[in-house]
Amino acid sequence: MSVVAKNATTGPDGKTYQVEYFNLDVIISIGYRVKSKQGTQFRIWANGVLKNYLTKGYAIDQKRFKEQSRQLDELKQTVKLLGNVVGTKALNTDEATGLLKVVTDYAYALDVLDRYDHQVLEIEATSPKELFQITYSAGKLSAEKICIRA
Repeated sequence: MSVVAKNATTGPDGKTYQVEYFNLDVIISIGYRVKSKQGTQFRIWANGVLKNYLTKGYAIDQKRFKEQSRQLDELKQTVKLLGNVVGTKALNTDEATGLLKVVTDYAYALDVLDRYDHQVLEIEATSPKELFQITYSAGKLSAEKICIRA
């Protein structure tokens, strides 16, 4: 049985790294034989995860769960804000369109951040054409649209 394998993995920065992947069976086997404080902590953690999985049929990634809960809370706050705006004042067509655009952009940004956090973000629909040129002069940052000639 192989204990470790080295695989090439592309990191979030686009570089390739040699990463060691350890066999889970070996980790658990050694974890139950080691007589140390860390070995005891590992056994307590592993037993908790296994017990939850056996009794509930699933295990929860607490870090991921908390992050998704935070995102849901932010979405709830946005919806509440929308309700307050709509309840306070009747919106005309331009205001309603602008408000919908803000919510749509916010939802898109949350989705992009979530894909980035889970390292599944891909760059889509890009063009090698230069549409804007950013300049900085005399303390002023500006983006100017430039003409593209075919």
